[in-house]
Amino acid sequence: MAASAPPQVRPSQAGAPSLAVSAAQKSVQHAITAAARAPLRGFRVTREGWVWLAVALVLWITGLYKGINLVTLLATLMVVVWLLSIFTVGRGLRRLRASLQPREPLFARTSCRVDVEITNSTRVAHYGVRVESRGTQHALSRFLTRLVPQRQERIYCRVTLPHRGRYSWGSLRLEAGYPYGLAHRYITFRAAEDTIVFPQLCRLHRGRLRRWLAQTSPEPQIGRGRPCRRPAAQMDFHSLRSFRPGDSPRWIHWRTTARRGELMVREFEEPPSENLVVVLDPFVGAEHSGSGALSANALFEEAVSLAATICDEWCRESGHQLVLAVGGRQPTVLGGTTSASFRQRLLECLATVSAEREAAHGALIAALPRRRLPRAAVLVIGIQANATAQALSTALRRAVAAVELSGEQVYDFYERVPAHAP
Repeated sequence: MAASAPPQVRPSQAGAPSLAVSAAQKSVQHAITAAARAPLRGFRVTREGWVWLAVALVLWITGLYKGINLVTLLATLMVVVWLLSIFTVGRGLRRLRASLQPREPLFARTSCRVDVEITNSTRVAHYGVRVESRGTQHALSRFLTRLVPQRQERIYCRVTLPHRGRYSWGSLRLEAGYPYGLAHRYITFRAAEDTIVFPQLCRLHRGRLRRWLAQTSPEPQIGRGRPCRRPAAQMDFHSLRSFRPGDSPRWIHWRTTARRGELMVREFEEPPSENLVVVLDPFVGAEHSGSGALSANALFEEAVSLAATICDEWCRESGHQLVLAVGGRQPTVLGGTTSASFRQRLLECLATVSAEREAAHGALIAALPRRRLPRAAVLVIGIQANATAQALSTALRRAVAAVELSGEQVYDFYERVPAHAP
């Protein structure tokens, strides 16, 4: 018999096993993810159910011992009811679906709306369903007397989370004990993803803050060397000066030029802008550790709340330049034009910032390039903001305002009363 030739493998077929392996790996990963998100089912006998069973056993033993058939029959019926309760309770819970979704941005120490949606895709109504959601900072419990078939029920709840940062909602649990309540069957849904809780917003008087910044940290002046054309420039007329090379001829004031015999141009004063640079100093100092750690953390949270309130207030009006810098060993600098999307980025950054025990002014100064900063007032917020403000003032060569939250000084532009989140 002639030996058969070995099969030849084409280049297109040689890569097929690797593609099959990668597809298999993806399917396994998808199965693991689906299993992690799949609801967990369980069953438990209530305390009333165990008492019911104990009474039934006592009656059954007593009926057999005394020879009373009626008592024995009653005990047998009680055991049958107990067994029926176990096998029939909550049989349709596995086809229910539930989810918990925040309907508005979450702010620390502020009441926010959270909706629980329950979908009954079956053709049978469910009675006596309890909905529970428990996490590290919240607890919700509602009792639904009836779930209509093929309909979605929505439960409106209000929660108040005490801390900012990433928050896991934990699990959402549906439990039913209908009709007897001797046993309960439950199904648990895991939270899909975490939610970012923004810092608490307080009340801010924008006009007072602008006047205070104009006194403590005026905007750097580029100089009145060359007038610029802007809307409503006639309202900002400042003075007249001699013509300089590079000036536009359209700004020449001809009457004064004819009277003095030399070219004179109008000079306009730049109106105050709404640009702002906010610097959050996370340094709390080593002396605050130990017995004073709680007060230091409270002051730091107040500094984060003030920075978030200013960013939120400034982003209500679009078109202004706003820069947020968070100091530390790895500083973060976010700059852009005020808008709703930029507000979201700023609040997310402030939601995850943490206090530090060591000062790192050098890293913050290196992260704030002087040439790229807009013409704006600079405001430093922190527990020890004065030292940071002095270092920034020397590096940036401009006046820097500081709000040092020591718990004693009171600022008229800021109230510690919580404001309603938008």
